[in-house]
Amino acid sequence: MQDYNICLCSDENYAKYMAVTMASILKNANDDENIIFHIIEPNIKDETKNKLIYLKKIKNCEIKFYRVEYNKYPLATYLRLLIPELIKDADKVLYLDSDIIVNGSLKELFDIDINGYYALAVKDLYLDIYKEHKELIGMGNNRIYFNAGVVLFNNKLCIDNNISQKFYFYFTENKNKLKFHDQDILNHCFIDKVKIIDRKWNFLPFRDYNTKSNSPTKDDAIIIHFVEHKPWKVQKDRIYFLDDYWKYYQYTPWFFEEPITAIQTMMQQKIHDYEDIRFRSNYLKFFGIYANSSKLQIVIFGIRITIDAIDYRNISKIAWWIPVRKWREAFKNKFR
Repeated sequence: MQDYNICLCSDENYAKYMAVTMASILKNANDDENIIFHIIEPNIKDETKNKLIYLKKIKNCEIKFYRVEYNKYPLATYLRLLIPELIKDADKVLYLDSDIIVNGSLKELFDIDINGYYALAVKDLYLDIYKEHKELIGMGNNRIYFNAGVVLFNNKLCIDNNISQKFYFYFTENKNKLKFHDQDILNHCFIDKVKIIDRKWNFLPFRDYNTKSNSPTKDDAIIIHFVEHKPWKVQKDRIYFLDDYWKYYQYTPWFFEEPITAIQTMMQQKIHDYEDIRFRSNYLKFFGIYANSSKLQIVIFGIRITIDAIDYRNISKIAWWIPVRKWREAFKNKFR
């Protein structure tokens, strides 16, 4: 039996989302994988802890709570920096944000060689391009800035080298520079000591982020991180793996308490696609040209013409009937 030490941090309000992360891990763990959850929290109620313990019904596991009543850092997001201080009996600790689901076994990740590195992490494709920020926090332009939502800590090396003291010293000396808070601290303190791994271990499921024409599979995305658009909200952002999120949510006590609320949210996400909502809003407009990846809608004097799967090579042919030249040219310019 192999131990997998996994740390999550949450307050009372975020605990039900953390429960989905935990449920997804347990549903995908192999029989010979002993999952040990380490939950760092400032105020989770006993009633909520019992709900989290209920998740053991999915697969037997250990759940350890670490109450932090005084956080020397100003925000809850910094709690992950306390891992080497609080969790002393684990050589490796996987930290996960609570807006994550895990769609497979974590064995391959834990088996990656971490010797000589403080951590394994995935490049942050959004923030790594901001060279000025990397210079500001003392990284330099040539180093890779990683996303701290998924970090496999070499906890033994961090403890041996007293990395917690380095975290706090850098925080006190540079707190006004930390635009991305603890993530900036980790990136600075782990300079040249982090191994960058495949993005399937911290996959952002947004369609504007993924340029592949085909939908990603579980092989492309084992750890799925809803870093911007949260799957439990009714917003209509076009993201992948929503069905997987709700599948795991249904294993939590929160689903049993309020199934109707969850089902309503799922249905709204299914039926009311964001782009369809946008097109329907055009019924309040009298003039305009509106387009997305699959539809074109033209509104002239309140008359709406919607064209599906448009071939943009035929734009000039379609534009011939627009009566005003300025409108006609604006229409064609939309697709140049």
